[in-house]
Amino acid sequence: MTAKRGIAGCLRWLWTLPFLFLPTAASAAVEPAAGPETFLEGLDETGMLPGFRFRAGFFSSDNITRAEEDEIDEVASVAEIGGNWHSVGTRFAAAFDGTLSYRHYMQNDFDDEGRANFLAVGDIFIVPETLDWSITDRLANAPVDPVATTSPINVQFVNVLETGPRLTLRPGSNELTLAVSRADIHAEESPIDHARNSGTLGFMHDISANSGFGLVANVRQIEFEPEAEATDFDQEEAHLTFESRNDTLFLSVAGGKSRFELADGPSRDATTGWLRVRARRTSDSVIYAAIERTASDTATAMLTDELLLEQGGVPSFIVTGDPFFSDRLILRYTRGWRAHEWFLALNATDLDYFVSPLDREHRGAQLGAEFMLSPRLLLSLSASGTRIEYLDLAQSDTVRSLQTEADYRINRSWSLVSGLSWLERDSEDSGYEFDEMIVSLFISYSPQGSDR
Repeated sequence: MTAKRGIAGCLRWLWTLPFLFLPTAASAAVEPAAGPETFLEGLDETGMLPGFRFRAGFFSSDNITRAEEDEIDEVASVAEIGGNWHSVGTRFAAAFDGTLSYRHYMQNDFDDEGRANFLAVGDIFIVPETLDWSITDRLANAPVDPVATTSPINVQFVNVLETGPRLTLRPGSNELTLAVSRADIHAEESPIDHARNSGTLGFMHDISANSGFGLVANVRQIEFEPEAEATDFDQEEAHLTFESRNDTLFLSVAGGKSRFELADGPSRDATTGWLRVRARRTSDSVIYAAIERTASDTATAMLTDELLLEQGGVPSFIVTGDPFFSDRLILRYTRGWRAHEWFLALNATDLDYFVSPLDREHRGAQLGAEFMLSPRLLLSLSASGTRIEYLDLAQSDTVRSLQTEADYRINRSWSLVSGLSWLERDSEDSGYEFDEMIVSLFISYSPQGSDR
């Protein structure tokens, strides 16, 4: 069995970005050294092909600041670049996935702003398949007020840049990996800037061409800037892992221990691990299910998960210097029917922070469908609901959303995209209640075209 390697592993993560309610199903074990062959193997495994799109247009909101009172109408022009891209050479490979956009607010005095959610990865093959140097950068937006939703008055950039070498040795059917890295984390507003030094030691044994087991140990040291409102801490964890995959089934199981230790405070440890299954029942239906308990922090979550994305208008990830434990149960079913597709996703998440009073429970559901009404017209519909209970704040929120989008293909490269969305939040704290209606119209260009 070939474990996920370098950029190939990142690409498996990139491929999951459209599934907003799911974590990556790839093994979170270890990142062996990469080379051109394993990078291309990763592309084949994900089915990811280079793609690029540019969109420009307008959207109108009847409550741009998402306020319960004194609602403000706004029209904004938007330019957006997105999609995915990769390049593979004998000594270097790179990949990119995500979106970058620029917003110009036309009616009120809001500053123009950028929005982003992208991951860029690069590998230098010093000794192909044995020694490489990786660089990873994740840029995203997050709310400044951790309980409120993002808006022109409550948004910031958060960036994580990580780099370091990996050494992989392969005696027989075994694989030994040693990796070290340094990550720098910067938030535009929140005082949590810090550096993270990491070391990973992994051993994998191939049982067959499609399955294997191993032991992975990670050590992380987090050091905050002097002006940061957080305490330095260390993390150690070790897991036994098993992974098996074939054309119809992917299975990943892990179990172990994780421990956090604050520099000037107590320590906590917990049993962590996961069970993740992805099964293809027919050629057009897929079930994904996962039960997991993980130990994480801001940098780790940004680089390995899509938690930074909002679910139903409520941030499921809060930028903080505080480590946390996360318990999650995820279920998603996707089914194709002729030229159409529908999906159902259920998500339950409990977040337990080390110090912060922002412990909370998420319970969410989403139902969506895509209808190919003609060779040129694609109609997308989705509805979602999320319930959030803030355990230490005596506050609970309920968020509901409806979205529809019509994509009319003018020709192979150009499309006209119109959208209508509604978002409502009920809260025990009236200051966080709001409802918002957004209407949008975009022209979209894709150089490589579309085959739909």
